[in-house]
Amino acid sequence: MTSAPLRLIALDEEDLVVISANLQDAVFLSRDLTYRAPKGDGDNRLGQFEISANRLVSGSKGWFFKKSARRRATLIVKRVTTIRSVGVDRENDQEVHNLLAIQFERNGEGPDGSLIFVLSGGAEIILDVETIELSLADVSESWQGGRTPHHPG
Repeated sequence: MTSAPLRLIALDEEDLVVISANLQDAVFLSRDLTYRAPKGDGDNRLGQFEISANRLVSGSKGWFFKKSARRRATLIVKRVTTIRSVGVDRENDQEVHNLLAIQFERNGEGPDGSLIFVLSGGAEIILDVETIELSLADVSESWQGGRTPHHPG
């Protein structure tokens, strides 16, 4: 039995925790990252960042073992003012990344802050945003994903 496609929106830090949990252990290549630069005035003065990733779908049960399945999903982050990265080779579009978590660091009392995409190997993608506004949607059916990630601790 296939579960329904996931469709989520995050407009605050509580919502972000749900999206982060659903993207834990998602894998993607550098070429799967897209940034649409700002154009003009109003909301068009802000950029948009997208990640197309293979997210882990938990709870798929096999005959004896829990099996790992994945689904292609797209995460869209709106209201982006700047983007930077640490430990990501932007020249290598074949570099594989594993997303561990998405965190938010607020700037003072306002709604603006930084979304930090924590990647394996100590890498990070940091998006400065006017406010939290993300959407996550599955864009494919599930497929068998091989080994299930293990997090010691």
